[in-house]
Amino acid sequence: MDSVINVSVTNVNNYAYITNDVASQALTGQNLIQSPDQSAAITTGNAFSAVSLLNKVNFTVVNSQIHLVTINIFGNLNGNIILPDANASTNCADCGVDINANNTAAVTNNLSSTADTGNNSIVATGSATISTGDAQSTINNINVINTNVLGLTPKFYILTTWELGTEILSAGEILTRAMEEPT
Repeated sequence: MDSVINVSVTNVNNYAYITNDVASQALTGQNLIQSPDQSAAITTGNAFSAVSLLNKVNFTVVNSQIHLVTINIFGNLNGNIILPDANASTNCADCGVDINANNTAAVTNNLSSTADTGNNSIVATGSATISTGDAQSTINNINVINTNVLGLTPKFYILTTWELGTEILSAGEILTRAMEEPT
């Protein structure tokens, strides 16, 4: 005898009001040398500023499995990242889901990211040099808002990379490659 699973969620009321105020600053500049009788030199390093923001709001899950993977890589990575097989599924199409969902969300993202190695100055009568590093700034903002998942197995792969030297592979892709490669 086949078992039947009945799930009834009659009222889901989600309310969210989110304000994100995020400021990131990397500064190696704005240096000043006042050396009227001598030589002077300013050397700055690299400035790297990064903001990675994920808002997952009003996320209703019924009879489902969620795979939410968030990976932030700042720098180099040697090797591979192995994710769950995207083709594997445990959907529940016959689960009898009945839902009345009301989702309300207001999201405000005020994000800034700055990197500065400049704005340097030298006041000198002798020789003067200014050498600056690299300035890099990045913002990654993802909003997953008012999401209802019923009887599914969704996969969310969120990957933020900076100078990534690798491959992103699911378990199924690794198996496929292994079977295709000559021994």
